[in-house]
Amino acid sequence: PVYSSETEPIPDTIVNGFRFLRLRTTRDYTATGRALNNCLNSAYPSDNVIICIEKDSEILAAIEIKDDLVLQARTHGNADMDKSPQIYAAYKKWATHNALRILSEAFDVEPGNELPL
Repeated sequence: PVYSSETEPIPDTIVNGFRFLRLRTTRDYTATGRALNNCLNSAYPSDNVIICIEKDSEILAAIEIKDDLVLQARTHGNADMDKSPQIYAAYKKWATHNALRILSEAFDVEPGNELPL
């Protein structure tokens, strides 16, 4: 499947107890950006799909998707997702289930060394 902000969105879902939720409003972007200490609070609206990961009402990470490619997946302070093994395992399972390619794997790039698009 191919996804963008213009087409059918990836459904909100729960994987391994983590909720994967699409950001839809300015309030969503602001809350996520503040919780993760990143630039999402100034990114609305985005041409790309942004998914946040939360557990027990705590925002833990965000994922940016363009078409079927995960451009970036970061936790607090833009830390690499693989630094949090439980979140990373749920993220990988979720990405596989949604037929998404991960930029660092699609082009054999080490996590954290992705080139800006």
